[in-house]
Amino acid sequence: MVLIEVHGLSFLGDGGEMGLLIRNKDWSKTAIGSPDTWPQSLRTSVSILLNSRFPMFIWWGPEHITIYNDAYRVILGEKHPAALGGSGPKVWSEIWDVVGPLANQVMQQGTSTWAEDQLLYINRLGYVEESYFTFSYSPVFDDAGTVSGVFCACTETTEKVLAAREVQESERNLRNTILQAPVAMCILKGQDFVVEIANERMFEIWGKESRDMLNKPIFEGLPEAKNQGFEQLLTHVYTTGETVCPNEVPATLPRKGKLELVYINFVYEPFRDGNGTITGVMAVAIDVSEQVYSRKKIEENEARTRLAIDSAHLGTFEIDVNKQTIIHSPRVAEIFGLDPAKQWPYQTLIDSAHKDDIEIRNKAHKTAGLTGELFYEMRIVLPDQSIRWIRLNGILINQVKSPCLIGIVLDITEEKKAAEFLEQRIEERTRELKQANDQLKQFTYAASHDLQEPLRKISFFIDRLLTGVGPSINEENKKIADRIQHTTKRMRGLIDDLLDYSNTTLGTMGFEEVDLNTIVHEVLDDMEATINEKEAIIDLDTLPRVKGDPRQLRQLFQNLVSNALKYHKKDEKPHVVIQSKVVKDMDFKRKLPAENSEVAFYEINVSDNGIGFDQADADRIFGLFHRLHGRAEYEGTGVGLAIVQKVVENHHGYIRAVSEPGKGATFNLLLPAE
Repeated sequence: MVLIEVHGLSFLGDGGEMGLLIRNKDWSKTAIGSPDTWPQSLRTSVSILLNSRFPMFIWWGPEHITIYNDAYRVILGEKHPAALGGSGPKVWSEIWDVVGPLANQVMQQGTSTWAEDQLLYINRLGYVEESYFTFSYSPVFDDAGTVSGVFCACTETTEKVLAAREVQESERNLRNTILQAPVAMCILKGQDFVVEIANERMFEIWGKESRDMLNKPIFEGLPEAKNQGFEQLLTHVYTTGETVCPNEVPATLPRKGKLELVYINFVYEPFRDGNGTITGVMAVAIDVSEQVYSRKKIEENEARTRLAIDSAHLGTFEIDVNKQTIIHSPRVAEIFGLDPAKQWPYQTLIDSAHKDDIEIRNKAHKTAGLTGELFYEMRIVLPDQSIRWIRLNGILINQVKSPCLIGIVLDITEEKKAAEFLEQRIEERTRELKQANDQLKQFTYAASHDLQEPLRKISFFIDRLLTGVGPSINEENKKIADRIQHTTKRMRGLIDDLLDYSNTTLGTMGFEEVDLNTIVHEVLDDMEATINEKEAIIDLDTLPRVKGDPRQLRQLFQNLVSNALKYHKKDEKPHVVIQSKVVKDMDFKRKLPAENSEVAFYEINVSDNGIGFDQADADRIFGLFHRLHGRAEYEGTGVGLAIVQKVVENHHGYIRAVSEPGKGATFNLLLPAE
């Protein structure tokens, strides 16, 4: 027998944990009195309590005196044995704010209640543990039917709570992992594959907003993905538990308001609960559209390249520079007159070089070692001793680690023959053209002499006729004679202009350094009489020195100044300004050809204050025989500006005219500075 005395109560047992008898050592000092006076319900509750293997206790009376069994001692921890016979509010003061209201509720209302997973800190084996219990509270009545106590059975739920906490923590970690993952991830729950969670990368792949997808079956939120094979993949993973990893899956998905074909790498893995039951599918996705399209583009380009190579009958090769080995296409062997079904040694191809062209090849390969680019044309001797021309282009790659020369070779024998034939034809045509030019010069000289001589005779005989007739000539005959002389003079001027134009069309006699200041001063000296007659003002800027034909440049300025003096206003003295500056294309309003965009030019402006012309006629005035005014108003043949334009073209320059009626004209000339 074992006797335990605590707070005046004696628990007497037979050495076991159950079947204890209770007796009172001094029942008058206890709050619940002698067991003989206990209500039957309390005795019954104590009997159940002492014989139960589950933790139980009773709070009795207004002070909630505590009675418990051995199974509850584990829960009491360090509070045992102080709790036995002690007041509940005092023993459990730290948690009475939580459990006290429940005990009082049972005492006051007489109804049962319970509290799940209540936290207790229990001292076990010398250290305090965080423990959780579920308590069931029931009323205990006295003989009068009044609630006098609370009977409580409890179960420790620490493992369940901690396990649930671990699950929650795991789910929280998984959720954070998914949301923060650098790749697209989601979890699809149930057989309907409801989107439970997905990160922004997955919404981007779907082409949808989160509000359109979360907590909805995926094919309801993303109907565009239906009937593309995804239903079968997800169902297979969900039903079999197998992980599948399809790559470059084509999918038509929404992108910026329209459907677009994309390619995606997927990992579909079964998602299991704590018991290992499959509850959904976890998906990982990577959009590889750019890589797929790039690869397809490369494949297409390679196909086009192969087609171009085949169409152009090009041979391709790859040379290991260190090992001096070659891999070549069948066409290379064909070009060298070898069996295209075999790969020939590199030395065999080298030995095919024509003995007079070996140095060309050696020099080209030496240059390739410095620049990385290989190019040369040479002759090769075929096995049948025939000679053919080849052109070889290549590029050196991986020069540091393992230099490799890749390139193409082309048979240009026919091209060389054609070039040789063309060169012969050009030489023949050049000789013929030179002969034609020589004949043209002879003809021009003969024409000028033969045409000028009759005109001189006409002028001479008209003068003699007028001298012989003298004063007796009547007015009518005098007018006829004057008209003949005027026509003869105009005819001689036209012949002179045509000769000048003809000379300019034959090109220059050769370029030399020309001081334009000297040229213009000579022109002004020749025109001194006309300048004085018209009381013209000439302002001359310092002009540059250029490379050119002095005779043609003199014609150019003579025609421009003559043009300015001719078309002056009747009531205003002519004023001609000649200026110069260095410009580039960007400084000149006329758009020059692309090859001249960075070439420096001298811009020479010849301006006047004459009658001007409509800008719409700016290009037409340079036409041969083109006149804007009748001969009655202004003399001229319409050849002068055509000569100016031809001289500028012969000097690789440009010219344009800018004008407005009544406001004079400006001729802009561009002559190369070098």
